[in-house]
Amino acid sequence: HKPCADWIPNHLKGDAAVGAIAAVAERTAEVGGSAVGSILPPKPTRRRDPLRQVVAAELARRKEAREEARREQEREEEQRIQQAARAREVGSDGAATARLRKVTTKVKSAT
Repeated sequence: HKPCADWIPNHLKGDAAVGAIAAVAERTAEVGGSAVGSILPPKPTRRRDPLRQVVAAELARRKEAREEARREQEREEEQRIQQAARAREVGSDGAATARLRKVTTKVKSAT
């Protein structure tokens, strides 16, 4: 198994190389392989390989970004549901629910 730096295309250096490797690693993981293990050298050199650490960090960063995007989507969905519920409340009796909403927001902010 060649050290990874040897088979990274020569025109890809620095961040571009890390990004390319991370993309391949993610794809490999999707089809059921070991993400970093499939691309970077076998065990003996693994710990000393700075590129491996950089790629692992990039993979972690991408995973975190995906998680954050998913959480953000869930938050937006939750807000839409709440807004729809509020719209229905106002439809039934505008003034009373508006007063009720004021009270509930005060209570929520107090807790």
